[in-house]
Amino acid sequence: MGGASGECARNFAVLMFAERPADFIPGAYVNVIREVEGTDRMTSEVFDGPAWVQALRVPDYLEETAMRTLVVLIFSWVMVFI
Repeated sequence: MGGASGECARNFAVLMFAERPADFIPGAYVNVIREVEGTDRMTSEVFDGPAWVQALRVPDYLEETAMRTLVVLIFSWVMVFI
């Protein structure tokens, strides 16, 4: 098997099993940016590692910080939650 389907399988494997997928696929991380409560400052937390680890860690972080406004940068897409 070659061509596009072979590349997809390799990309999936990198996202799921590489210790630092962003070293191979730019933007393969989650960057959570939030406002520091009571200030006009922002703080950032980057989650890298395999995609399945990111998927476990990000909700835990969001639950722990219980923020009101959140901007999440996921694979170069911006989503805003209010």
